[in-house]
Amino acid sequence: MVYFMEKGYFYIRYCCAICFLPLFFVQEAYAIGSFKPTTDDLRLLPQYCAIRAASWGNDAKDPRVRRWFNVFGKDFIHMHHYCEGILRFRKSFLITDPRLRDIALKKSVDELTYTANKATKDFILWPELLTYRAMAFYELGETPKAMADVRRALEIKPDYVKAITVLADFMVKQGDFEGAKNELVRGRKIKPRSKSLKRRIDCLEGKRKDKLCPEGYVRN
Repeated sequence: MVYFMEKGYFYIRYCCAICFLPLFFVQEAYAIGSFKPTTDDLRLLPQYCAIRAASWGNDAKDPRVRRWFNVFGKDFIHMHHYCEGILRFRKSFLITDPRLRDIALKKSVDELTYTANKATKDFILWPELLTYRAMAFYELGETPKAMADVRRALEIKPDYVKAITVLADFMVKQGDFEGAKNELVRGRKIKPRSKSLKRRIDCLEGKRKDKLCPEGYVRN
């Protein structure tokens, strides 16, 4: 399965069956706290979100749960907040009412911030969390917070391609094309096979003028 959406940067792309919701989960009822995802919601999320929200999701003796405790450690206890945060962000782009969309984005920020406040310093998804929160901040018009989060993500993981592209996309939207190119070139030195980095560089250099160029990358 591949789910793809673009609005200046790439939000969702996945096809790894082991990481995302398998079909045998569809009959389960899911709810933990305010996180009450539907089956369709869970198709947009990593598999651990379904595990965390299941009625048996707190049972560390269950092998399905123990698998993710082994991955996340005690941070797994708070993962439903993280899951709700990224779900609210992803679904916000389906909302046409600006006021309701902002509410969804603010809820995304709140849930991701809760996770950040509770997570250990060794939380393995720090770069991803900060990048998602950066994107939500940016959509809310809080650019300084967005820039701070995505730069922090890159301090933690300099080769994180998603954060590199998001930072470059922010810069392009602000008219800093040279800064964006510098970030992309730096990223290509670390990740020379990255197609998303190369595509953006090509767009900035005028080598591509098609629909594969993110918003703002093709200058008239």
